[in-house]
Amino acid sequence: MFARIARPTSSWSRSPRTCRYQDCISRKWSAEITAQGWKHVGLLGTQWTMTGPVYAKALEKRGLKHSIPEGSMREKLNTAILEELCQGIFSAPTTKLFLEAIEDLGSQGADCVILGCTEIPLIITSANSPLPVLDSTRLLAKHAVLEALNDRPIPIQSGWLGGSQGAEC
Repeated sequence: MFARIARPTSSWSRSPRTCRYQDCISRKWSAEITAQGWKHVGLLGTQWTMTGPVYAKALEKRGLKHSIPEGSMREKLNTAILEELCQGIFSAPTTKLFLEAIEDLGSQGADCVILGCTEIPLIITSANSPLPVLDSTRLLAKHAVLEALNDRPIPIQSGWLGGSQGAEC
């Protein structure tokens, strides 16, 4: 159902277009976090998402503290995402694993948790999570729809979304 995607290379994660895209996404969820008055964010996702620089830098830039699960839990979550959720396998033990990770993040002081992987919201929602959740995919989709419905023109300089200039998001 879902294809596995290889971890981005360091050159991919530093490209200007990718950095603009990542910054656009981080602005949307960080605005939601600050609007709610949350100061400490838990982060779930693949191993790369949880330990990589994208979320850490974006949260730090906005003065927000963040926590991720400890090493062995990160490995279990990563395996569950890639070998179960991405394969369309949704089991009660896997849901329980994610809920335990969220509870642990809460005990570390997290006020909310970012579901930083498109598959996690298939088993974790605001209805079953012990902490408020931010589904990064839905949040970005919501803002994309709002932007599409906006009557103002999108400032595109040239090429796909303005080449090096890009559109504001």
